[in-house]
Amino acid sequence: MRIVGQMSGIGDIARALVIRPGRVWRVPVGLARGVRLEVDPKASLHTYIGTNEFELAQHIRRLARAGYRCFDIGGNEGYYALALARLTGAEVVSFEFDERVVTRLRRNLALNPRLAGAVRIVKTYVAHEVVVSPPADTLDHLVMTRAVFEPDLIKIDVEGAEAMVLSGAHQLLRTRHPHIVVETHSVSLESTCLRLLREAGYSPEVVDQRPWLRERRGVEQNRWLIAEGDQP
Repeated sequence: MRIVGQMSGIGDIARALVIRPGRVWRVPVGLARGVRLEVDPKASLHTYIGTNEFELAQHIRRLARAGYRCFDIGGNEGYYALALARLTGAEVVSFEFDERVVTRLRRNLALNPRLAGAVRIVKTYVAHEVVVSPPADTLDHLVMTRAVFEPDLIKIDVEGAEAMVLSGAHQLLRTRHPHIVVETHSVSLESTCLRLLREAGYSPEVVDQRPWLRERRGVEQNRWLIAEGDQP
């Protein structure tokens, strides 16, 4: 109990030092090492110290090879879009719907001019159907109409709508067969995503949260599905 209390105290001190509204912070380690981000006081400290979703690091590094073009669906503040651009040296499309989040994403891109040119923001809700208002689109439709390129790697984190994203990528998954990384937030969602990926010809691996320094996410379940495609 004393060790837990000490760790909590250290975490509180670290958070007080790092999480200051409006502050710009350079991520020191991890996938986004060297990336500069505007601090969001509501975000996890792990984002800024480089241990955010540390469980995924080895998988992302293995799959995000040089020259691979990527989709970051649920772009949020740009952490993964910038990390993917850094790892691959290639184009990244960041899909984000919320205007406030898009505004923060653009500010973070501006803080990283060497990477920003590789990241393109598409402001739409990625779903299982095409809707005019509010704007929603499917990956199949976006690729078919050449609004975006065919990706080599897709990362999906859309707070519960992951299955809809996969449902709207039926053709893309079967023909292009890109690498897929999906975050799931419930047992039922994970089950549905596993089924959709297997139907598309994948053999997904389930990645659980690390047992140490776990991130507090306040959801029923938080795991990831890693589905390797046919990319060399």
